[in-house]
Amino acid sequence: MAFTTTSTPPSTNPTVTVGIAGLLALESGPDDSCVINVHRLSRMHTFQVMLVVKKPNRPPRLIRLLTGPLTSDLNMSVADAATGFRVFASDTAADPFDRSANPPDDDELSLDYRWAFNARSLPDHEHVKVNAGGRPVATLNTGVLYTSTLTRPDLQIMQVCGGDETNLYRVAADMAIAIELEGESKFVITWSAFGEPDQRQELPRDGDPEGTTYGVVLLNDPPMVDAEAHDELKEYYKILRTENGSEIPEQCRLDVNPHKTDEIPCLAILLDP
Repeated sequence: MAFTTTSTPPSTNPTVTVGIAGLLALESGPDDSCVINVHRLSRMHTFQVMLVVKKPNRPPRLIRLLTGPLTSDLNMSVADAATGFRVFASDTAADPFDRSANPPDDDELSLDYRWAFNARSLPDHEHVKVNAGGRPVATLNTGVLYTSTLTRPDLQIMQVCGGDETNLYRVAADMAIAIELEGESKFVITWSAFGEPDQRQELPRDGDPEGTTYGVVLLNDPPMVDAEAHDELKEYYKILRTENGSEIPEQCRLDVNPHKTDEIPCLAILLDP
C-alpha cells in the first residue's frame, strides 16, 4: 500500500508537529493512516516520546511523556480529520526523484519526503516487511509528512549492496509531520507503558494561551552522546523480513564519512512501494 501524496507544501509551524527520529520505520496503513514501527531490538537505542510546548513570547518547555518500551500501540489522532495522512512530494522535483539535486535548506524541494531512506528501494527488497521486533507501533490518522532535516552536502553517504555502490548525496536525517487543527479539533495521544494503561494527552491543552504550538517528538536514539559507531541498516535488518517471513539473504549497508555526526546514523526509514 502506497502513501497518498500531496504537492501542497506543509506548514513548518502548524499547531502540532510530530517529529520522527531514530530507529523508526514508517509505512502506509489502512484508511489513509501512517504506521510507525518502533524498533525495540537494539541495546543501543531507547524509545522516548516528548512534548514540547511553545507559548507565545516564552521559551519552549519540554515535558517527557514516555521513556522506555511501549506495552501497547501508541495512537495519535484527530477525530473527524478533514483528510487522512499524506506525504509531501514537491511538483518541482524531477521524475524519477534526483538525489543529487542538492537544494538549499530553505527551498521547497528540501522538504520533499522522498529524501528519506526507503528500504524497499534496495535491490530485491521490494516486499520487505517488519516482524514483531517493530511492535508495538505508533499510528497516526492525519497530517503531512515531510523532510525536516537534510544531511549536510559535504557528508558522504554510500549505499553498498554486494559490489554495487550508490552515492545517496543527501538523505532525511529527521522527518516531521505537520498537523493543522481547525475549530475546536483536538489532537489526542493515547498509550500505555509499564503496566499503566489509558495514558492520554490532548492538544491544545486547556489553559494554554492562543497561539501556543506543540511538538510531539518520537525519538528512538542512543541515550548517550558518544554512542559507539554502528551500521544503522544492520540494526534495521533485525526487524526486516522477506514477504514470506524469512531473513533477507542479501544485506546492504550505509557507509557514512565522517561517521560521527548529529545527523546520521540513527535515521528513520520508509517502507514505501
